[in-house]
Amino acid sequence: LGQRMGNFADTELHAFLAAAGVKLGVQLPSGCTAEEIRRAPAAKVNIVVHDIALPLAQAMQERYGIPYVYFNRFAAPEKILQTYQHLFNYLELPLPAEIGAKFDACKALEQEIKPAVQGVPYIYGNTQYDCFELNSYLCSLGLVPQLIQSNKLRQEHFEDIKGILATTDPYVCKAANIAPLQYVYDILHPWIYIGHEFGERLRRKGIAQLHSDPAGKMLGFECNTFLQKILQQTVADAKVFRKEAGL
Repeated sequence: LGQRMGNFADTELHAFLAAAGVKLGVQLPSGCTAEEIRRAPAAKVNIVVHDIALPLAQAMQERYGIPYVYFNRFAAPEKILQTYQHLFNYLELPLPAEIGAKFDACKALEQEIKPAVQGVPYIYGNTQYDCFELNSYLCSLGLVPQLIQSNKLRQEHFEDIKGILATTDPYVCKAANIAPLQYVYDILHPWIYIGHEFGERLRRKGIAQLHSDPAGKMLGFECNTFLQKILQQTVADAKVFRKEAGL
């Protein structure tokens, strides 16, 4: 439920389900027929891959007793592993050994990049990831959010917010037009802007930009691997840009 970008069949999550012999009954809200929608209540479990589908999953759970697993574009390997575990428990299937191997690979990559990202300050704009879960994960790596822009706050976010506040206390505002916020670059002096902005303007101020749009087509540990690799490159770019800007 809720696939917005890319093809679900191309994701890591789909590959694991297909290998386990799990049949995909219907994909909502698009890519299906009226007859398939009528058969949707026969599902054993719903997989919610974006916030937009949470109300539908909750309504189907209440009306038809169908459990759902919230499987967003998560960043933390622990969160991804936990979500896979919940899903395969509902499916009454053993967790594939390859999932554990991918978790271990992500943790090994963490140890590789951690020294380079310690204390790196950033502004969070907008990404394909779950906002507070991503920022909590970045804090656990050692980065420092100075300003977080968010469109929503749910009770499920509270644990991630606790994780953020355990190490820092960033400003938080509603995600909106970036123009009114640009003055803070000269006050906060972030190394990185995560999200959409004008790259050349950021570079003149010694700020590197991290784009995450390709993650919108991913689900599973591939989200973490992609994030860590572009994060490593972005920190390297930030050091260059700051030197160019005389910072």
